Amino acid sequence: MNQSRFFVNPWLNKKLDSSEFLKNKAVQEAWDVVNLVLAREPPLPSKGDGGLYVGIGGIGYMCYHVARSPICQSNKPFLVQKGIDYINAALQFLEQNRGRRRDQCGFLLGATGVYAVAAALYHMAGLLHNGVSYISI
Repeated sequence: MNQSRFFVNPWLNKKLDSSEFLKNKAVQEAWDVVNLVLAREPPLPSKGDGGLYVGIGGIGYMCYHVARSPICQSNKPFLVQKGIDYINAALQFLEQNRGRRRDQCGFLLGATGVYAVAAALYHMAGLLHNGVSYISI
């Protein structure tokens, strides 16, 4: 199976004991995945197809989601800026491909998911004037 769009879950069939899955180890492994994703997938509009599900809009959502974690507050500005970089590239893709019928469907799979994450990221960054424009689309 092509693994270029997902990560294999190493914990799926592994019996875990409490000492193996310590908080610090889990946080470090999560950061390793975040850094791997950011290193392998640049925020380019050409990678925007797929919305939040498989496009770079999903990487913007990942940054937003991780930035909301109390454990990651020291990295929140970095994550929010990276999220904005990725969501802006996804927005550029949508603008370049305006009117595609398949982008007009459901919340997460269509353009509206990208717009919702853009609004949330701009709100988190304190740039409310930017975020409001995506709420009214």
